[in-house]
Amino acid sequence: MTAANLLAYFLQITVLVLACAALPRALRVRSPGLHYGFFRVVLAVCLLLPLVEPIQRHELKAVQAPSAALWSTAIGAAAIIPPVSGPTAVSFAIRLAGIMMLVGMAARLAWLGVGMRRLQRPRACGAGATQAFDDLKQAMGAPAAILWSADVRHPVTFGLLRPVVLLPVALSSADPGAQRAVVAHELHHVARHDWAWVVGEEIVRSIFWFHPAVWWLISRVQLARETVVDELAVLTTNARRIYLETLLEFADSARLSSTPAFSARRHLFHRVTLLSKENNMSSFRVTAASCVLTVALAACSLGAVYAFPLFSITPGVEANSPAPDLRAQSDSRGDVQTQEPPMPPEFAAALERLKPVRVGKNVKPPTQATKTVKAEYPPDAKAAGLQGDVQLETIVDTYGKVAAVRVVHSIPGLDDAAVQAAKLWEFTPTLLNGAPTSVLCTMVMTFRLK
Repeated sequence: MTAANLLAYFLQITVLVLACAALPRALRVRSPGLHYGFFRVVLAVCLLLPLVEPIQRHELKAVQAPSAALWSTAIGAAAIIPPVSGPTAVSFAIRLAGIMMLVGMAARLAWLGVGMRRLQRPRACGAGATQAFDDLKQAMGAPAAILWSADVRHPVTFGLLRPVVLLPVALSSADPGAQRAVVAHELHHVARHDWAWVVGEEIVRSIFWFHPAVWWLISRVQLARETVVDELAVLTTNARRIYLETLLEFADSARLSSTPAFSARRHLFHRVTLLSKENNMSSFRVTAASCVLTVALAACSLGAVYAFPLFSITPGVEANSPAPDLRAQSDSRGDVQTQEPPMPPEFAAALERLKPVRVGKNVKPPTQATKTVKAEYPPDAKAAGLQGDVQLETIVDTYGKVAAVRVVHSIPGLDDAAVQAAKLWEFTPTLLNGAPTSVLCTMVMTFRLK
């Protein structure tokens, strides 16, 4: 993905998350399950946007009209990254940003790996819990090992194939009802395979470590998951008050962790508020709210894609492709023969000096005209009724200036005007492996009489 498209994708996610953030509150959605499902779908859409949206494709082509010169390439994509202080500054800034992104991803993934590695010690050193919770494991279909551990300060659940529930030793002196409330919460995480989802979300957070909207969205997904499990635990134990008191007690000593915790200080207020109220929604309201959220999410996605589209720029002439035979073609009037003139010495010298790379699949064309010059229709040609396409081969140097031009599809009487106009155009340079590069590309100047 190019730097321009990466920035456009960044903005798409920002617009989508901002637009969807307040929708559940605006619709007064009080169902934890609906909150959880909605924010998970929003996260999935954010990740899939580059794969499902239509990529805008544009052909690099310069068009010369009788009254003005127009550049009809993908200006919208190139305008996202304006030149700073020349091609060297642009190249350095893009390369530095890419390095910072990769370093941040590696650091976050390493931190996640260290956290998962640290969980192996309490698994090995934990003491087996009593048989008091076997009925809960059987009722929920959650065959997890339940261990007491002095290495944790709050309950922790981890593992997919061999799930483990670690209970802090301090919980052993608590009321049996509180113990069952805590274990029911953790066993519901096991039964729902939440560990796999948490690991996946943390990997996404590591990849998008630089994007605050993604951090917020993943935080909302994890909060919604905890509220769903809260409701399931209350239904299992039928002890809402004891569960709420236990949640508050453990929140006092909760600390940040990369694993799903029984309580987290940053989520506590919201979870306590939901638990203190039995916020039930009727089936009709849940269905209606789901439909509205789906339509709104689709509209927000389309709006984000329309506001910041991704571009794929296709050159007018493919690299290493044979040049079309234009020597025997005629213009629109049919009475002016065209031919390919010999290569001017100036053009041959520029080829030798700059050694440009021909625009093709792996070499992007100049994407934005930073300077345009109006060209007048030659009076003699206009009087003679001459019109048609003059095809030019141009060399654009590392500063984006047209270093040399030659005519490959000639219309006598119009060639000079096309060449003189093309020489004065300037563009954003093409980057190859992060460095500005001289390129050889095709321009077509079209002359039409009104």
